[in-house]
Amino acid sequence: MNSIYFLLAALPVLSSITVILCGKGALNGALVGLVTAILVSLLIPEFAIDSAQYNAGIGTVLILGLSVALVIIPGQLLNRVLQQQNIIKALAHYIDCVQLPKLHKALLLLLGVAPAVESLTGFGVSLFLSVPIIFQLYQGKAAYRTAMLTMNIMPWGTLGLATVVGAGIAGLSIQQLGIYSSITSMAVFPTLGIACLFALGGWQAFRQYAWLAILLGLVFSSLLYINNRWLWVETAGIFSGLGTLVVGVILTKARFEKQEFVGVPLIRALIPYGLLLMLVALPRLIPGAWDWLSNLLILETEHIRFTPFTSPGFALCITAIVIALSQRTKVSIKSILPTVARPIVSIIAFVAMAQIMRESNMLSYVGSTLVGANQTLNVVLSSFLGGVSGFVTGSNVGGNALMMPLQQTLSSGADTQLTILAAIQNSAAGHLVFASIPMILLMTTIAKDLSGPQEVPVASLLKFGLGMSVLIVSVIGVMGIVLATVA
Repeated sequence: MNSIYFLLAALPVLSSITVILCGKGALNGALVGLVTAILVSLLIPEFAIDSAQYNAGIGTVLILGLSVALVIIPGQLLNRVLQQQNIIKALAHYIDCVQLPKLHKALLLLLGVAPAVESLTGFGVSLFLSVPIIFQLYQGKAAYRTAMLTMNIMPWGTLGLATVVGAGIAGLSIQQLGIYSSITSMAVFPTLGIACLFALGGWQAFRQYAWLAILLGLVFSSLLYINNRWLWVETAGIFSGLGTLVVGVILTKARFEKQEFVGVPLIRALIPYGLLLMLVALPRLIPGAWDWLSNLLILETEHIRFTPFTSPGFALCITAIVIALSQRTKVSIKSILPTVARPIVSIIAFVAMAQIMRESNMLSYVGSTLVGANQTLNVVLSSFLGGVSGFVTGSNVGGNALMMPLQQTLSSGADTQLTILAAIQNSAAGHLVFASIPMILLMTTIAKDLSGPQEVPVASLLKFGLGMSVLIVSVIGVMGIVLATVA
């Protein structure tokens, strides 16, 4: 009988994942999971929810949904403005002006430029920058696989949105989750550097440049930890990417032969990113500014607290408006809504499903059944669940919304263990987004006009992504075991 209750308690998550793996999309998977959770809570007395619990859950869902929407909508608005002003094309051109061997340039793009851009804007925007450059350097499978690997910064993408949301769900501070996530992700970046070498040049590239790939990966990981611990989670990916880029340029003795991009000087191409960075940093540097913004408006329930004016979306919105007005660029919010509606609704549905499962004790039942006395096995399970959530949803935020409550249950209420498992969830979900079908489709769409006759089937890229996913989940699992052992 216990096995029947376990299956019923896990049914919302299982049904959601099944729908997504059948190719019906994250939105349909989220909605099916939500409806399943509601039906189980209504039909099975052991998982019944009273009206007070429903009301509390609805409040949490609305606040989390608002926190996501207030970043995604301004982020897409800024992306549209940058595209219309040819800013992204200009940046790709100026990067192409750097005189370096192809493998050096690919590593700097992978561990420097792409993470910094994705951290600033998110939503796969770095692919619009990195894919054209990669396809100028390489063709065929090598180019496609390297383009996939550049989407590697997701826990800190979009100004740390996934980490911010994950911390809210887990009941942790943003900095606490950011620090531990930087540790569980520490070995991922050298691994990605080595994978890039094998994708582009096999053993010969590895023998020649393994030192550079490992060194840049460790530099990035170290800067990520430093930024999360002593600066801010939201800007950690930006500064780490830029810092790694500087170190890489010095090590490789890169030269820049400037050729002006028509209508967009280099300084103007950098202004939007500088302005956004300044708006994120200034409130933390001006005494009293952060507290004042935090208290302007507070939305909270028993499980979450959200202050809109300290959200990264506030800085994104101001930047988008200023840059649009500076060049008189017209972008309709209405034209953006169809693009952002599906991911926002998907994330809200995942959050709602997770809240129902939390309030009805479904998560507690699943967690108590899965959790064992062996801490190592719990960490391995946590890494696997986190990876699955990022892969099936195609979103670090969606993955955290789907699986973070279960990670809480697996931690058995221990604060240190909760922080470690939440970090493993955040890292595994984020780093496996690159292998998800939505991200592969976005990348192949961008590459379609660049690849010529050497277009690579999605199935082949998915196979490569799954192989890399196993490697990355294993690496994160090992880091989690080490962290759990010394903590």
